[in-house]
Amino acid sequence: MSERAVVGGVRSRASLAMDRYADGDTAAFAILYDELAPRLLGYLRRLTKRTPVAEDLLQQTFLQMHSARGRFLRGAAVE
Repeated sequence: MSERAVVGGVRSRASLAMDRYADGDTAAFAILYDELAPRLLGYLRRLTKRTPVAEDLLQQTFLQMHSARGRFLRGAAVE
């Protein structure tokens, strides 16, 4: 688990939101997106050097998260 995911025994908002989303709470997706997308998009922009490509990769990443949410191991760190 990364330092960002657990600080002083407290799980991150993203990890908690992913647990809720995996359990069927579709409203938790907005929290998950708001917590992860800005940092992930920044990383993808640096990696690809092309904003449109980075945005497409971000969208694909969240589509994969959506498709795999039923297999998510509750309690696992997202970050």
